[in-house]
Amino acid sequence: MTADLAWGSIREITGEVRSGHVSVVELLEAQLARIERLQPALNAIATLDAGGARLAARAADAALVRGDPVGPLHGIALTIKDSHAVAGVRSTIGVAAAGDRVPAEDGTVAARLRAAGAIILGKTNLASWLYDIQTVSELFGRTNNPWELGRTVGGSSGGSAAAVAAGLSVADVGSDCGGSVRIPASFCGVVGFKPTEGRIPETGHQWTGRPRSHWYMESIGPLARSVEGVERLFSILAGPDGSDWTVSPVPLSLRRPAALRGLRVAVCDALPGQPVQAEVRAAVRRVGEILSAEGAIVEPALPVVDWDAQAALRSRLFRFADQAVVADGGGAGDVTEFFESLDQRSRFVRAWTSFFETWDVLLLPSTNRTAFTHRPNHEPQEIDGALVAYWTPERHTQPANLTGGPAISLPAGLDADGLPIGVQLVGDRWQDERLLAIARSVEPIAGGFLRPPVDG
Repeated sequence: MTADLAWGSIREITGEVRSGHVSVVELLEAQLARIERLQPALNAIATLDAGGARLAARAADAALVRGDPVGPLHGIALTIKDSHAVAGVRSTIGVAAAGDRVPAEDGTVAARLRAAGAIILGKTNLASWLYDIQTVSELFGRTNNPWELGRTVGGSSGGSAAAVAAGLSVADVGSDCGGSVRIPASFCGVVGFKPTEGRIPETGHQWTGRPRSHWYMESIGPLARSVEGVERLFSILAGPDGSDWTVSPVPLSLRRPAALRGLRVAVCDALPGQPVQAEVRAAVRRVGEILSAEGAIVEPALPVVDWDAQAALRSRLFRFADQAVVADGGGAGDVTEFFESLDQRSRFVRAWTSFFETWDVLLLPSTNRTAFTHRPNHEPQEIDGALVAYWTPERHTQPANLTGGPAISLPAGLDADGLPIGVQLVGDRWQDERLLAIARSVEPIAGGFLRPPVDG
């Protein structure tokens, strides 16, 4: 039973625990045994808190015996990206400068997971400074893909995706400023959700010892093996916390899976000027064709924007977030350029909002290819025989960061090399629950989660 539940959903696992068919301690020990067996090959977990998890598991079982009220994640042992503060656990951003940091209190993400009954099993590996499309940390080394160890897991939330895909964790919570949840989800074959900017608090996230710099384009996002899983985590994590004033008090309104008949789906198998692996393009078209057969209105369409200018703006704003803004030039740029960039961002947001007045959702690739082989940062990649720039996998994820809207990556089968393909759904700002309802209906059409061959 416990071995089967390594692949179970949150709903299945909590149901088995509450019914008494399995104890939280039994589940945890099976999970720890799996980690012991697979962690050396994957290196997905940066810091394992087995002792703390065992204490929490015993307390969770005791609560059930007493008949105490329990939360929606009771007994679920999950991991969390090592950019989130967890009390008493080494919490880094994958850099030596923060390597000895042990927070005294939980960040909002960890606190809300625990309040819902979850056990935080450990911290997952990430790209140093959360900045790469691979997961290589100067503290913890490289994470390998459970589908093929010689391939990357993506970044920066790569340890998160690998742990969920390999059954080391039921779910994980990462962060996404340019695709850092969706790229790893696509490369590892799991579901990764980037909510609307300002739905989940950043309190306790990405400590650098300096003032917070990412006030825009970044979102905290869950990863799981199903849309139901990320939806469950989103419902727990979303909403103001009294500390992060950028979070809007949007009422949570989860919905049933969306009806496909009449659903207005814009489809694009490659953004303008972007090379995309033929098998990825075919997967996007396949999903669109099935949706059309189910009664959806499916047509090729994109927002009317200057795509090169949009990409350049996203890069410029990211540079501002990572470097000091000074009044008289130097650094990332001057104050005038900064405010001009924010004004330009508003114009792009309006263009995308106008687009979603006509369309319910945009279907496109999550990334331009499947997982590539490990390589030095900035080394070009090959797509269908042609060399492309290292950073091109971000080009299909970055638009949703620039506009701040919600986006989700879904597994969509395998390529000829047996590697996962991801397709992406993008929705309008603040319509997260609507996008999740659509994703639940599209998920079985796309293909859904498949177990990787890492342990046979």
